[in-house]
Amino acid sequence: MINNCFISEKVRKGFTIVEILVAMFLLSIVISLPLTDLFIRTNLRVRRMQTALQAERDLLERIRVAPYNSPYLQDDGAGADLNDMSNPDYFVDSTIVYGMKMRRYYNVQDDAPSPGMKTIKVFVLWQGMRDTATHVLSAVTIKNARW
Repeated sequence: MINNCFISEKVRKGFTIVEILVAMFLLSIVISLPLTDLFIRTNLRVRRMQTALQAERDLLERIRVAPYNSPYLQDDGAGADLNDMSNPDYFVDSTIVYGMKMRRYYNVQDDAPSPGMKTIKVFVLWQGMRDTATHVLSAVTIKNARW
């Protein structure tokens, strides 16, 4: 008669709980490294977008409190050039923040959408230091002579 306890030890199949835990630990490290890099890059992108949005809001607020006849709210006479980013009416500033180059400017169009009103379009352009793409954020506000 053959002893069953000797057969069960030699024919043993599967992994021990320690082997499974070690494999899961190593697999979690290998998977978490690319995800950490992705989270850091996404966080930086969101921070840059929030900074550009805050710069845009700051410029819009400056324009809203300026008087209607301010010299900084005059059209340059080039016609309907609100979307012309290559030749803006007013250049505000250029800064580097959070590793990005940021420029702010705006265009003014008189008597639009009706006489006695001005349409002002604000642009915020930014580009990362190692980024080749230029990102644009823009907003439009209308100023009335009576407001």
